[in-house]
Amino acid sequence: MPDDVLDELYNAVDLLNNLLETPQFKAFVAVSEQTREDALDKATEHLFLHNDTFGIEAKCTDVYKLLSWYGHFLYQHADDRNAVIYLATMAILNKKILKNEVCGFTIDRQTTTEMYKMLAKDGEDDHLAIGKNGLYIAFKTAQNICIQKAAA
Repeated sequence: MPDDVLDELYNAVDLLNNLLETPQFKAFVAVSEQTREDALDKATEHLFLHNDTFGIEAKCTDVYKLLSWYGHFLYQHADDRNAVIYLATMAILNKKILKNEVCGFTIDRQTTTEMYKMLAKDGEDDHLAIGKNGLYIAFKTAQNICIQKAAA
């Protein structure tokens, strides 16, 4: 994977980490540096496994992929397991990344609320959860709609 692609992916991870350090999130969840490192290792490992499994050659940045999975592994390994990590992850994906795409829209509040409810079931009621891949594909689909809309 080219260094510029990795740099962009890690910049997105930093956005999420910084948001989790703000008072409105820090009041609800504690995420240690070790947890962050472990989650990033797992997300990166999953990224390479995913790309290998599906024959994907990463020539460009897919922040939706790494950030969705990083948020999931943070949630799984947080010192203080709290689904607010998913709120922070969706906020970064939605407002900082998706909104900056060509068409500049975000996924609406009703949909993100439903996504959050399904993510909060992860690890408890998996048959009701969407998990890391569901979070990723929801934002990837929105991105693809955006790209198609801009090309039309």
